[in-house]
Amino acid sequence: MKLTPKLKAWLEKEAGVAVGSEDSVYLEAAAKAVISGTLTADLQKALTVDEDAAKATKLETMLEKMLNRLEATDAAIAELKAKPEQPVVVEEKGGGLKESVPEMPAAVKAAINETGEKAPGAGIRVKGAHERYDNTKTAAVYPATSRQGAKHAMAGMPVSIDGGYPGAPTRTIHAPNQLDQAISGVWFKFAAMSSMGRDPFRSFTEHEKDMFDFILNECEFGGAIGGQGMDVGAKACFKEPTRLSEQFRKNVVDDAVSGGLEAAPIVFDDSIITFPLLHGELFPRVKVINIDRGRRIEGVTVQNVTMTWGGGDSQPNDLSTNNIALFDTDSFIAAFDTLIRTVDGAIRLGKDFLSDSPIAIGTEVQRAYGEKFLEELDRVIAVGASGSGEPVGVMNAAGTTSVTTTNNTTGPPTVGDYEALLFGVPKQYRTAFGSAASCFVANEVSYQRARGIPVGGSDERRVFGMNEEDYMLLGHPYAIHHGMTNVQGFFFVGPRYRMYRRLGLVIDVEDRGETLKRANNILITARARFGGQLEDGAAASVSTTFQNA
Repeated sequence: MKLTPKLKAWLEKEAGVAVGSEDSVYLEAAAKAVISGTLTADLQKALTVDEDAAKATKLETMLEKMLNRLEATDAAIAELKAKPEQPVVVEEKGGGLKESVPEMPAAVKAAINETGEKAPGAGIRVKGAHERYDNTKTAAVYPATSRQGAKHAMAGMPVSIDGGYPGAPTRTIHAPNQLDQAISGVWFKFAAMSSMGRDPFRSFTEHEKDMFDFILNECEFGGAIGGQGMDVGAKACFKEPTRLSEQFRKNVVDDAVSGGLEAAPIVFDDSIITFPLLHGELFPRVKVINIDRGRRIEGVTVQNVTMTWGGGDSQPNDLSTNNIALFDTDSFIAAFDTLIRTVDGAIRLGKDFLSDSPIAIGTEVQRAYGEKFLEELDRVIAVGASGSGEPVGVMNAAGTTSVTTTNNTTGPPTVGDYEALLFGVPKQYRTAFGSAASCFVANEVSYQRARGIPVGGSDERRVFGMNEEDYMLLGHPYAIHHGMTNVQGFFFVGPRYRMYRRLGLVIDVEDRGETLKRANNILITARARFGGQLEDGAAASVSTTFQNA
C-alpha cells in the first residue's frame, strides 16, 4: 500500500494517527482500517492515487503523440520530394472541361489524419452525448449528521448494499455524478412519456436520443423485463446489475410501449435510494438486500443447538439419568418469510419540466423522491404495522423484550429505564456488529427527557453529560423518529432488521383531469417495493410506557 498525503490525512482524521508519525504507524493503522471495513477497496484506490505521477504520465503520452505526428509529417514530405512533379492534365470531353488532379500520397493522408484535421476516410470520431458529462466515481460516505441534525453514528464510512443472494458481493454505492444524473433524467423522461401512451422518441432531442442509446447499450439494468407488473411470464429478472443483450434491449422498448416497464438502469434506482441511505436515522443502520423478483421472500432462521454437561454411562434399562439430552429439531430451522410491499410517492410538476435538460430532471427527481422515501423507510422500520400493507416495524415485531419504565407513563424516565432497554437485548446481539450498529430510538421529546436526568436533586449537572447534541446514550447512538409517540421507545440491533429492496423503480404519469389540465401539470408517481422485518425478536427491546405528557 502506497502512503500518499491523502491516505495519511485520512488516517490522521479517521484512525487517530498522530501527525508526523513514522510510516510504519500509518501502515499499521491502514491495515486495521482495511480489516475493520472502514477503508474499502474503492476508498483505498482513491486515497493512494499519485496525482503527480498521473500528470507526468499524461504529459509523456502527449509528447509521444506529438513526436509520432512530426515523424509522420516528415516522412510524407520526403515522399513528396522523392516523386517527380506531376502536371495537371485538362481533358476536353463532350464540350466540357475535366480537371485531373494527382492522387494524394498515402503518407500524406495518414499524416493529416494523425494530426486530427478533417480528411476523407477515417480519423474523425464524433464524441457521444454521454461524454459531455463528468463521470468521476466517488464512493458515497455517510455525512457527519443525519437529515434531522443528529450525529451520524457511521459518519465518514462508505455506503454499501448486500447483493441479495448467496455469494453475491457487497456493492459499494457511489454518489450520483453528472453522468448518473443525466442518465436518470433521460430515463425518467422516457418512462414518463411511455406511461402517458406517447412515443418518447418523438419528443426526445438528438442529444437525448444519443443518451438513450448509451443507456440501452452501456448501462447496467436491474429488475424484471416483460413482467407486466408481475413476475409471472417475465422474460428476465436480473439478480445483479447486468448489461442488456440485443433481445432484451428490444424488450425494454416494447415494454415501454405496452406500459409494462419494470426494468430500470441501476444508476436510476441507486440515485433515488442514495438520499435515504445517507441521511436517514434508521434506514442506514439496517441490512439492505437487493432482490430481482418476487412478492414474497421465503427465508429461514437457524436456532442455537443445546448441549448438556454431566453425562455418563447409564444402565441399559435406565435412561432417566446422566444421558445426553436430545435436541428438538422441530424449531431448529424456522421460517422467515417476508412480504414485498409497494410504496408510491407522488409529485406534481409543470409539463414544461420535461423539456428541461436531462441533468436538471435527474437532479430534481433524485431530490424529490429521495426525501419522500427517507421519511417513509424510517417510519416503517420504527412503527410499521403488520396487516397494513407495509413492512413490520420494530415496535410491532413479535418476540421482542417488553420493558415497563419505573414511572409507567406518568413521570420522567430514570437511568434504570434505559439500562433495562439496553440489557433487554442479550450481549451476543449487542456486540455482534459493534456499538454503532445498536441504538436507542424514540422521538425528540423522549431524548430531551433522557438527557435532562440530573445528577441529583440539588445538582443540576446531567447524569449523561452536558453535550446533549451528540445524540448518544450509554455508549450507543440515539436515533430520532418524530412519527413515534411520547410513550414509545426501543433499543435494537440495526443489522438484525432485514430490508429487502426490489430492483426496478416504476414511473407512472397522469396528465388528465380538469385540475391538472388547467394548471398545465402532470402527476408523477414512482412505485418502489420493499419488504422488511426483524430477523429475531430478541434483537430488540421495546417500551410503551415512556412519559406521556
